[in-house]
Amino acid sequence: MKRDTRPCRTVRSALCALLLIVGSGSNAAEPLFDGDFESGFLQGWRSSGKNGGIGTLAPAGTCFSNNDTTGLRLHGNYAGLIRSDGQGRPQAEGRLTSLIFAAGDGIAFSALTETSDARPADNPVSFEVRLLDTFGQPLLTQGIRTSRVQLSVGCPSTMRNATFSRHFIDTRPFRGQNIKLQFAQHTRISGHGYFTLIDDIVIFGGGETPIFEGKLTAVAGTSTSETGALQLDGSLSLGSSGQVLSFEWSIDGEAVARTGEKVDISDLEPGTYTVTLFVSDGTQAESDTMLLGIAGGTNGSGPGTTLTLTKSASPTTYDAVGDIIEYSYEVTNTGSETISGPIAVDDDNVDAGGVSCPDGDLAAGDSLTCTAARTVTAADIDSGSIVNRAAASGVDANGEAVSSSEVTVTVTATQN
Repeated sequence: MKRDTRPCRTVRSALCALLLIVGSGSNAAEPLFDGDFESGFLQGWRSSGKNGGIGTLAPAGTCFSNNDTTGLRLHGNYAGLIRSDGQGRPQAEGRLTSLIFAAGDGIAFSALTETSDARPADNPVSFEVRLLDTFGQPLLTQGIRTSRVQLSVGCPSTMRNATFSRHFIDTRPFRGQNIKLQFAQHTRISGHGYFTLIDDIVIFGGGETPIFEGKLTAVAGTSTSETGALQLDGSLSLGSSGQVLSFEWSIDGEAVARTGEKVDISDLEPGTYTVTLFVSDGTQAESDTMLLGIAGGTNGSGPGTTLTLTKSASPTTYDAVGDIIEYSYEVTNTGSETISGPIAVDDDNVDAGGVSCPDGDLAAGDSLTCTAARTVTAADIDSGSIVNRAAASGVDANGEAVSSSEVTVTVTATQN
């Protein structure tokens, strides 16, 4: 690819700043082919959608939404745009997929997501960046939280603008491999097909690791607080020494993200939730998604014996025979009396050996974590999902059984 050698004052500022970050040299950052979308007709991209989702171009200064987009200042004449269908169905996913290129150390891009006065939301869409092999199979999927702009209803109406956020994806594990870049998005708010704009996509070549010093890792989990309340826990997430990490939790069905390394979720009703943790150090961003099943408790014969079971699964999808689904079970004594061990968890659809739990009793307010795994079979690929049900049990002080309610988690097969 021929590099733009013009002085930075003559090119768009966001792209220029990125080129200056890594300095000059034979491995300096280069724009992805048509990564600024200025060809005006998706020259370097394939537009597609799942269940009617949309991938297209957004021309600056025009109405490309039901809300007023005329005031949005793009980085040029065009940006890429992905969104759900016209009905705003969450199952409709818009996609833009690049041509094949050789992976370097990383990819940077700018993004901005719509919300509106009609339905303001802090967390309006699910937006993913995917690295695909040349056959279109996923190598990496990364959830991203972008900056947002709340637009006025109707176009034209009242012009508003907002700043694109800048994001970085570490591609060092695939350095030198031929890959494709895919952006995918769907609304989280039924009836509102909010868009995400994408622009200024840059590839960092081999050796340009100053931006990516230290691998950021997001790890979503659960724990119990000192008061015995169930909480989301991101404390196992890792960043380089001295980095200050920010944490945002996206819970299916909630328009506003919860923030913090540990977040109380004792307000959630029993059920199954998709939970995504977004971790950022100000330069890199990583995410981790888990399925979280929350069950209520069932009292034993004693006045204060109650067990609560929370179950999570990771990953939340599978696409090949031999994939491993790992399950974690948090068993909490939410009563006022000790429950005698062994504490057990029965799950109807895990690998031979069942669920492994630590030995011992479970004091009031305490929790323990059990684990199990499930190996994906050809039958699971054909069926399209793995459904399993679990319940925890122990014995109260009177020798009577005490158990949690049953919790069900479904992990689904992906189709590309």
